[in-house]
This record gives sequence, structure tokens and C-alpha cells, in this order.
Amino acid sequence: MSQAADQASPDVFAAVADPTRRGIVELLALSDRTAGELAAAFPALSRPAVAKHISILQRAGLVETHSVGRQRVNRLKPMGLSDVITWTETLNRYWDSRLDTLKALAEEEARHAGHRTQDQD
Repeated sequence: MSQAADQASPDVFAAVADPTRRGIVELLALSDRTAGELAAAFPALSRPAVAKHISILQRAGLVETHSVGRQRVNRLKPMGLSDVITWTETLNRYWDSRLDTLKALAEEEARHAGHRTQDQD
């Protein structure tokens, strides 16, 4: 396992592994919302189920809740995603390197194939 993944909170990865919670994160990235507003975006889920998802996101450090008058408003804590971002950037660098190597090999093979074709003429 990479150093970035070792240092990351497993709660963050578990939290974003669920598609509903990823949807909640995406909605909160657009604007702060109440639990009711979030529940309205997921009609197949009960409001208590959405509240449970919000609670998991809070424990993972991805969402904070504050009061605005009588309402409890949820806000994304983007820094909570830093472990996930670091981990995916590490993987991106790995795949970029692998793809660069593959490209160089393909270009070298194409050059050799071109020389073979010219030699046969």
C-alpha cells in the first residue's frame, strides 16, 4: 500500500465508496444544503437514511453541520478529501509513467516497422 493510503483515514475511503454519499458530496460541492434538501435529491431513500449517510460523512471529516436560524445546514469540508486526492494523484502519476513507456515502445516499434518496410522495397 502507498504511503498516502497508509496515512489516510480509512473512514474517508469507506465514506466515498458509497454512491449515495458520493452524490451527497457532489451536491454539497455545489452549495450548502439541509438534510431535507439532500433527502429530496434521493427520493428512493428515507430522510433517516440520508441523515445516516450525512453522519458517516461527518465522522469521516467530509461534512460539517452548522445552524442557520432553526435549520441545520450541511457544508462540504473539501480538505477532508485531501487524502483521497493525494492517493489518486499518486495513482495518476503511476499510470502516466506507464502510458509514457507504452507510447515510447509503440513509437520505437513503428520506427522499426518503417525501416523493415523500406528495406524490403
